[in-house]
Amino acid sequence: MRTIMAGLAEFERDLIRERVKSGLASARARGVLRGRQEGQCPSDKKANKVLAQHKQGLSYRLIGRNLGLSKNTAMEIVKRSAGWSAVDHRRCYVICRLGPGHAPTKRTVQCGAT
Repeated sequence: MRTIMAGLAEFERDLIRERVKSGLASARARGVLRGRQEGQCPSDKKANKVLAQHKQGLSYRLIGRNLGLSKNTAMEIVKRSAGWSAVDHRRCYVICRLGPGHAPTKRTVQCGAT
């Protein structure tokens, strides 16, 4: 009995998947744009303020606190305005542990774009 119910559920799921794919294909053929359009993100409205504070030399963390954004959102706004891609060179922090009795240290290394 369970096998029959599982088979019916799988068949129904395949039907749903097929309907969704055909609906997406017909929307694509009509030229309908999917997803959030440029400028609709709440953070996009604060982009000018983020860039102004960045020019003043504030850190991303402080900009985020001032404007109610996350540090990463502030960083992405600045990167987008500079024309950077997500895989451009970035700084990576490596925590080095020297062993028992030693405090962990943070070392900065330069990561290449991959």
